Amino acid sequence: MPPLDSAQPKPASTPAPKRRIALLILVGTMTALGPLGTDTYLPALPAVVDHLEATDAHGQSTLAIYLLGLGLGQLIWGPLSDRVGRRAPLIIGLTAFTLAAVACAFAPSMVVLILARLLMGISGSAGVVISRAIVRDLYEGPKLAQIFARLTIVFAIAPIIGPLFGAFLLQFTDWRGTFIALAGVGVALVLAALAIVPETLTEDRKVVAGRAAQLEAWGSVIRHARFRLYVAILVLVCAGMYLYVTFASLVLQGEWGITEWQFGLIFGINAIAVLTGGQFTAWLVKRVPGDRILIVALSANIVITGLVLWGAVGHWPIEWFDAVIWLFVFQVSISQPLTIALALAPFAKGAGTAAAVQGAVQFTIGSVVPMIIAAIWGTSGIVMGVSLVALGIAALLVAVIGIRTLGRREREAIDDTAEGEEQ
Repeated sequence: MPPLDSAQPKPASTPAPKRRIALLILVGTMTALGPLGTDTYLPALPAVVDHLEATDAHGQSTLAIYLLGLGLGQLIWGPLSDRVGRRAPLIIGLTAFTLAAVACAFAPSMVVLILARLLMGISGSAGVVISRAIVRDLYEGPKLAQIFARLTIVFAIAPIIGPLFGAFLLQFTDWRGTFIALAGVGVALVLAALAIVPETLTEDRKVVAGRAAQLEAWGSVIRHARFRLYVAILVLVCAGMYLYVTFASLVLQGEWGITEWQFGLIFGINAIAVLTGGQFTAWLVKRVPGDRILIVALSANIVITGLVLWGAVGHWPIEWFDAVIWLFVFQVSISQPLTIALALAPFAKGAGTAAAVQGAVQFTIGSVVPMIIAAIWGTSGIVMGVSLVALGIAALLVAVIGIRTLGRREREAIDDTAEGEEQ
């Protein structure tokens, strides 16, 4: 694996230590808008379906459409932040996220709720993509991968607290109160961004306005072979994670008969896997090449997802079934930060555009996959298990073939350069 610090421009100056810690906590929270916007709402999903007289597939769509919006919106916010800076688009996007959450709370029908969720995802994507670009502005090299892994401390808080908080709210209010709470989170993020986030994009890294410059920024990202490889792996890894997130509530509450509160507790326990896996990755990446870690994690995932399928077919006790799901989430928390860091590493200039393309593909395809699977085969535990196995096999094949192919091409390029210098 080539070093992660392959980009030439120096990173922007980091803020003072105390301010930098506060900034990273906020960045991690904004990165967590994806799980925050879904996990807090998960315990209420069956109630939403009943209240709005919809089907399980429609309910699942309110989750998937949010992830789709998170993907599509990044194509807007990322390039915009490369042109005008990070701070202003971030604050505008978080404000729009707050307003969209209010719209969800007062949605009179499933159609309106789905549309409001789409807008919520598009606006919330500003926090997701710009936060990644801010990290790339400030860090490079192995430190970049370590920071993305460390951010899973904050990233893990949303899946742990979200379902528990959502289940707690349902003791006092209905599903609409959940969205009012998310609107409150949006207000808090806007205020925090105004107080904490500096402008991290230096003038020499801005992508100047103009069609040619913008096309070149997009082209340099899309043409980069390593970027395409790691994004492809990321999409397959995240598609499995999104499948689990969107199926979990309906499968565990529907087939295993657990309560809303029990689901919130189980989902929170599973989210601890994100925390432990991320910190393990941050420690491991200092000692082992990232590609090697990735291959081992994806290989283990084949065994883990096979156990998920076995548990669904045999209808294992919930404790055993959730144990293998925990291992699946742990594996994702290793693979995901690695692929994100490896994909963004070459782009000091145009980091917003690179993060936008990465995030858009990740969230768009990753969210569409569960929607298609649910529409064709339904939302059963067996369907979830089979789908996770298939996605796991595909991710491993892409990683093994792609990394070997790139390694061979890079060695050939080095040999050709050496021969040219000798002549």
